[in-house]
Amino acid sequence: MAVPENVLLLAYYFPPLGMAGVGRPLALFRHLPEFGYKIHIVTVKNILYPEYDYSLLRRDDSPSIHRTGSLDPSRILYLLGKRHQRRAEFPRLTGKLPLYFPDLKRGWIPFAVRQAEEIIERENIKTIITTSPPPSIHIAGLKLKRKLGINWVADFRDYWFPLPIEKIYPPGIMRRYSMNLKKSILESADEIVSVNREIRDYLGRGEIITNGASPETIAAWTGPVADRSRRFTIGLLGSFHQVVPIEPLFNAVRELVEGGLIPPDEIVIEHVGHGRAILKAKAGEYNLGGIFDSQGYLPRAEAIRELRTADVLYLAVRAPEGYNILPGRIFDYLVSVKPRIGVVPENSSAAELLGSYPGGYPIYEESVPLLKEKLRSEYELYRKSEFIADSKNIDVEKYSTRSLARKYAALLKRL
Repeated sequence: MAVPENVLLLAYYFPPLGMAGVGRPLALFRHLPEFGYKIHIVTVKNILYPEYDYSLLRRDDSPSIHRTGSLDPSRILYLLGKRHQRRAEFPRLTGKLPLYFPDLKRGWIPFAVRQAEEIIERENIKTIITTSPPPSIHIAGLKLKRKLGINWVADFRDYWFPLPIEKIYPPGIMRRYSMNLKKSILESADEIVSVNREIRDYLGRGEIITNGASPETIAAWTGPVADRSRRFTIGLLGSFHQVVPIEPLFNAVRELVEGGLIPPDEIVIEHVGHGRAILKAKAGEYNLGGIFDSQGYLPRAEAIRELRTADVLYLAVRAPEGYNILPGRIFDYLVSVKPRIGVVPENSSAAELLGSYPGGYPIYEESVPLLKEKLRSEYELYRKSEFIADSKNIDVEKYSTRSLARKYAALLKRL
């Protein structure tokens, strides 16, 4: 049996941190060993963060996970006794100048580089992967590449922030600094990887390797469904905010209920994820407080089990300034074998994914009439106990985290 090759992954966001941002580095950590690579992780110690999920870790993970201190604000606030961030924050999308070069996590980089150098020497590592956000993590890759001549894969889960550099910074020193940094990354990295074609096109080079659904998520969708309510259930997974809007759904459901097309005692909107209080308040603004229920944030497999009762799943994503992103939860939806309605930008990767799978329905331009019509149609199928998705035609392996790791392993073998 061949000895596995050691690879070092630098990831600021990693379990026990929860939420969507940890899924990709965790997938590489879990599945690359299946393809001949042993993964060492350099990450930060506990930080101020909205949600933690300890279920993602195993007892035997510890020897391969190397946690360092940091001088970034989230780590410092944690040390000062602040444990949970009230809500997830996102870099300003437009209008105002961020006061950091290139992001708030820059204070972690010296710690990460020092720890990485020790592990590289000790474990005879030839290849490193840096995965952003935060974009400053690629500074660590750049330093290690220049000093050690090591193989380097720069992995981009965002353009830079949710928007490209040119849309974040006005003309001036901060934009020039970030553009020069991006240029250095693209010229120095041996491989560039992006999660969707839009980010790849923005960067101008590299390979597209999408995210995926974990085996635990796939398994959690199967099994008996408890008949808890006998109501038409619209399932929501994850957090909702300015890039992932809830308003189209609330508008459509309000019109259906107030128009008498769906009786209020026959429908419920079931949410599992971060932002429970905010969504409850928003539901009240739309007079939907009586039919909205949120379990709050739960470990991912438990969250999926809560959504087994859903008759339809709702996804939404905007393209700020015309730049498309691909939320990781779409893969959790694709393997659900349930109807999935997505309010998504036309010609986006999200639209392509939803449209290519049985039971996926992309709706463009946040069209409330079309969303309302589709929900009404699904409600009628619910009343007739009909279910249109066909599990035989859904290739769950294609967009699994194992598939992600398989593609990454093929890329690593080229180095």
